[in-house]
Amino acid sequence: MEKQNVLITGTSSGIGRLTAQALATRGHTVFAGMRNIDGKNKEAADSLAGFAKDTPGQIHVLPMDVTSDEQVNAAVAAALKLAGRIDVAINSAGFGGIGWQEEFTIEEFHRVMDVFLYGAQRVYKAVLPQMRARRAGLVINITTIGARLAMPLRQGPYTCAKWALEALSERYAQELEPFNIDSVTVQPGLFPGTKLLANVFYANNPEVSSGYPAYETDQYYQVWNKFRDGMLKRSDQGQTVAHLISSLIERPAGTRPRRNVVGSNNIIGCAEAERMNSLFGEVQEHLLRVWRQGRPGDFWKD
Repeated sequence: MEKQNVLITGTSSGIGRLTAQALATRGHTVFAGMRNIDGKNKEAADSLAGFAKDTPGQIHVLPMDVTSDEQVNAAVAAALKLAGRIDVAINSAGFGGIGWQEEFTIEEFHRVMDVFLYGAQRVYKAVLPQMRARRAGLVINITTIGARLAMPLRQGPYTCAKWALEALSERYAQELEPFNIDSVTVQPGLFPGTKLLANVFYANNPEVSSGYPAYETDQYYQVWNKFRDGMLKRSDQGQTVAHLISSLIERPAGTRPRRNVVGSNNIIGCAEAERMNSLFGEVQEHLLRVWRQGRPGDFWKD
């Protein structure tokens, strides 16, 4: 197994952190992007760097806020200086919000989009030049089964951004194929331990929420809080996501599925997301075949 140099965003906790640890354990070199490594995340940064001392791999923690062009470019430059190349980039940074979709402000939508969508685009733009030059590379985007389904979780900005990230990943997959670069998504079901369940922000616009049925609002939050508390008590299945990511990295280019659901069928939505992926893949491939055959007029046939 060839050792890879892997850049990961959002490694202070959750899937990003677990993936960094899993890859170092397998001997890979990890560049762990994290915000505020000298501030609120100092303990997380120090412990993650220390974790690698007992593994065959390495972990270099780098300051990286994906909402900053300068920090993303500086982190990628630092990784390239240390390792000479980046083989894999993983977009894992993120957070969520709960509320009626109408409650969220444009600023709140922008914050979420800036992390999930624009942040991923910043990473793509920073790592692709050296990947294209070598005609090799892999970008993995952590989305969610909610990027295929309108789940009744009232996470409007979060799921909108994740759906957009699916589209970004798919377009890159098509455009980067001639360069032997894969662009894929990993779609976890709801796992405890990612901090998404514990650290969501709540929309707070009584003027809007009061216009919705009060019993639905109350019932929703009762169900959500019960669901959240139950999930947080379960064992941390985020390791399952990290192991899938490891297996994708170690597969040959061109053999990686573009969309990968993680979670058993007893996790709500996983089977449905698998079905949506299958249908989407079938239609998408048909469209591409028509295009490549030089018959775009067939798109509009009755």
